Amino acid sequence: MAGAIIPEIMDKPLDEIVVKNVKDKQVEYELILQGLNNYEKAHCQRWWISYSDYVTWDDYKKKGYQHLAEVVKEVQDHVLKVTGKPVQLKLAFMPTEIARTSPFFPMGRAEKTNRPVYNDFVIKNNWGTITISGKKLSIQDESVLLSILFLVKKYKADKFSTDYAELCQIMGIERGTSQYRSIEEGLTRLAKAVVETKLFDTANLEKCDVIRSITGAILSNVDQKPKSTKVDITVNPYFLALYGANMTTGIDLDKRAKLKGDVSKALYRFLETHTGGGIPYGLATLVLALNLNAEQPLTELRRTIRKALAELQKNEIIKRWKMDKKDLFHIFR
Repeated sequence: MAGAIIPEIMDKPLDEIVVKNVKDKQVEYELILQGLNNYEKAHCQRWWISYSDYVTWDDYKKKGYQHLAEVVKEVQDHVLKVTGKPVQLKLAFMPTEIARTSPFFPMGRAEKTNRPVYNDFVIKNNWGTITISGKKLSIQDESVLLSILFLVKKYKADKFSTDYAELCQIMGIERGTSQYRSIEEGLTRLAKAVVETKLFDTANLEKCDVIRSITGAILSNVDQKPKSTKVDITVNPYFLALYGANMTTGIDLDKRAKLKGDVSKALYRFLETHTGGGIPYGLATLVLALNLNAEQPLTELRRTIRKALAELQKNEIIKRWKMDKKDLFHIFR
């Protein structure tokens, strides 16, 4: 009942009640600390000081020991430091591991119509492995995900409401019935696909020592009403744990929207995980990173990557590139 006073505290001074609540929270905090190692204790202390009023310890830990608002600020500060400009671009931030070891494939129209269904399908490259169960995900599905991650950054929340018109605007595509249907289907695939990410120790990649393994669907929940373009989306905490671990790659959605080829978009995403330029990438490395069909003839694989690089250069995403006789691609940013 509104305005009712709990009998146990009716006759107690307000300052005594507040002190008791603070003491209870302190006891709870000390109990949490008892079961933690030194690494976790440092994060727990930071949570207690800055975020305990806004998020539980379990949720804070689950999301990579960072509150999402803090993650967004750190990313914005990083962009300002690197570029000298505040974040004004239409940027979506994708976990670097997903940008390098990706569950998204360049797919033709025929394959999209009749998609394979994977059961523990393994993708492996130099940085880790991804095991996928569910319908095969396309570069178009990645476009839907990037628009969602843009909204995560915008709203500083893992749950929000949007509509297909807004998603089309973020993706840089025309609005229409077919586009809306494509987005709806993409959201369903992202919610149903289960992805297990195993990350290798980058200090010694040859051993392929796994330092982290996270499993889950990318989207926890998609609430869509029939004959409505509105949708409520919840991003899975497992995915935000990677997002919140300060290992993010910024994708300029306006630049990406200008690219026509699926392979070009995949290559742009992959290159954004690396700084500098001129470092050669082997043909095999790019084939695996871009999820190309490795059973194609080498001449076709070379042609596909050269075509993608030419489009990136045309759109001024890279300055220049060259391929040497050893099938090494030298790419200058």
